[in-house]
Amino acid sequence: METPRIDGWTEWSRFVLSGLQRVEERLETLDRKIEERIKAGEQEVLQLRIDLAKLQVKSSLWSAIAGALTLAIMMGISYLRGR
Repeated sequence: METPRIDGWTEWSRFVLSGLQRVEERLETLDRKIEERIKAGEQEVLQLRIDLAKLQVKSSLWSAIAGALTLAIMMGISYLRGR
């Protein structure tokens, strides 16, 4: 049963409702896209943290090697002077 038409309101209300439905669909699409980008950004941040930790370990190792090499050179010089 159709609602009686009062000054074109029935037709206008259908138009407004269809417009609202389109807006709602667009908002849902945008929400999904935003969520996907947030998750991708979180993954990138996590990967950056992992990469930073790796660099910190490598830096520590190279520092230890440089210190050991310096110590070995100094001990070698000291040994040669003592002869």
